[in-house]
Amino acid sequence: MKQQNLKVMKVKSLKSLFSAGIHGLLDNKLLSRFSQSKMAFAFRKDHQDILPAELQVAHAKVIIYLHGLMATDDEWHKLSTTLKSHLGYSHLYLRYNSGLPLEENIMMLAELLEELLKHHPQIKQITFIAHSMGGLILKGAG
Repeated sequence: MKQQNLKVMKVKSLKSLFSAGIHGLLDNKLLSRFSQSKMAFAFRKDHQDILPAELQVAHAKVIIYLHGLMATDDEWHKLSTTLKSHLGYSHLYLRYNSGLPLEENIMMLAELLEELLKHHPQIKQITFIAHSMGGLILKGAG
């Protein structure tokens, strides 16, 4: 059974990576001509978008992972597994469309973080771990 679950996860990861690459390579306007899918800036759990109000935030300290260009939140799970051994932090993952203009992603991140804090006032400290374009978006939103 574990072997079967691993295969399903690999397929989902490949599908997610392919989608991120396509969104990153093509301008979102061009992509919308060929596809109905529009990748939203969103928190993620179990390969699904999740609203900030639905997140389970158990700690006052949070680590938020923000991927780079043409990547997905999947790239952080191995690292976060290691970091989860450090107790006292909730781990949250973000995914965004790296094909959108930087300014749009910056605005969407700022809005999403406001929503997070509105629904989870217990959060007192946020640590970001970002890579590549994720770092640029974070810097612009900060």
